[in-house]
Amino acid sequence: MKSTHLLPGLLIVLACFSCNRVFTPGKAPQANPLLAYRYSCQPIDSALIASVLPRLEELYGANLEADSYRDRILAALSFYPDLREVPIRLIHRKLRTSMAARPLGFALNGARRTYAIYVDDVQEKAADFRNASYAAQVGCFIHELGHIAHYVGRSNVGLLGDGAAYITNQGFKNGYERIADRNAIFHGGGYYVYLYRTFTFEEAELPKAYLAFKRRNYTDNQQLLARHIEYLRENSVQKCADFREE
Repeated sequence: MKSTHLLPGLLIVLACFSCNRVFTPGKAPQANPLLAYRYSCQPIDSALIASVLPRLEELYGANLEADSYRDRILAALSFYPDLREVPIRLIHRKLRTSMAARPLGFALNGARRTYAIYVDDVQEKAADFRNASYAAQVGCFIHELGHIAHYVGRSNVGLLGDGAAYITNQGFKNGYERIADRNAIFHGGGYYVYLYRTFTFEEAELPKAYLAFKRRNYTDNQQLLARHIEYLRENSVQKCADFREE
């Protein structure tokens, strides 16, 4: 019985070990027009992204299949230059949450798999991510790409085990969401995930039951911001040195 109880915790440790192999951010192309926003606390707006969209498309659009939100996904991909060759597809689907990222099929080489970002924009609800600020929407995609960055480093067997544990074990689910947040922070997008988490926890006026569900599964927004700034401090990144929450 003891070994059965240890299994979920062991799976989390193995997942984090695998994640550590892909956490180290890839070197961003110097031509990345959003390079100054990595590891920053500066909001991104639609006018900025529109002004650099052709370059984002050139750098990150070749393997992205998205009929909407393409600008926001391309902005999010600029934080993950190591995912520029990975096939990613946007799929509209009714979900309990706003978004989810999953592998589509299997491949021995994780970078050759196709991954889906599922977006719930087919039903109206208080948590509709489209009601968030533009920068927060980018942050939501940054979080989902954090999952994909983790999946790329996992074997097919590992992904199957992760999927089963995610569905059946709350602790593993919490750990998996923390992995995505950690990836976002390590790749320089933690502030934007914080903005989205702030929308969810403080601005969206969620029903109590749904808010409780969100808090069970996701890191608190203030905790996330603290981890983002702590990571920058530990790595001597000065972009948020004078940041003060409004």
